[in-house]
Amino acid sequence: MDNFRGLIIDIYLSSKIPNYERTVRDGEIKRNRCNQFDGKYCKLVKTKDWVLQVWSVGDNVSPHPILCYLCPYYGSNIEGSVNTSLLQLLREYISIKNGIEREISNLESKIGEMLYSSLVLRRRRQELLSTLDEIESKINIIKALIRYQDSLDHI
Repeated sequence: MDNFRGLIIDIYLSSKIPNYERTVRDGEIKRNRCNQFDGKYCKLVKTKDWVLQVWSVGDNVSPHPILCYLCPYYGSNIEGSVNTSLLQLLREYISIKNGIEREISNLESKIGEMLYSSLVLRRRRQELLSTLDEIESKINIIKALIRYQDSLDHI
């Protein structure tokens, strides 16, 4: 049954998310490397959003690779568990995006002032722009998941 649920999620999302296969592959890599994943269940992230789970038993969640791709806690050594939802993930990524945009703005104002370090500042700006693109992609994925879940919750 768990493969069936994951397959339904994959079918829907593959048409909504560009480069979906690569995104799932990246999520699988993160999931398999994560010290919080025991091979079947995630010990850290708990969610009631069914679209992020391949399967759940009680509080144990078998995460869909999309959840692992979107997980902002990857690589952290948080003790216990974290309850999250799509809306909470969206809020976190918007907060991260706003912080990056502020830092880019600050860098752009400094680039004109400090000629001797402008190369370092420009490189940092490029890194931040790349990170910002990744964050915006994750925000778009979360919005697509919210729309999908809402459309099926009303059935």
